[in-house]
Amino acid sequence: MKLYHGTDRNAADEIENNGFLPSRDGGFTPMDIEEVVFFADNPKDASEYGEEIFEIEDEGHGQFYQMCPISGIKEYYIDSRMVEKLIYNRI
Repeated sequence: MKLYHGTDRNAADEIENNGFLPSRDGGFTPMDIEEVVFFADNPKDASEYGEEIFEIEDEGHGQFYQMCPISGIKEYYIDSRMVEKLIYNRI
């Protein structure tokens, strides 16, 4: 399954140079993990978070999701330690 991460240009450059970093606030997740990266299941929804989009080939790690109460977007979370093991590309 492909998932998408939207962010701003500066953060996208940082991701390309240093990899994904966990959400600073931890967000509201059903996971007992503080360091997660948020993804959407399509590029359009991901673009609500920023104009720069990364596509990631998920291997079942994004199985936990919720509907964002503000945007209504289905958000997937992946433990930031797992993201670095997956293949991702800026699209």
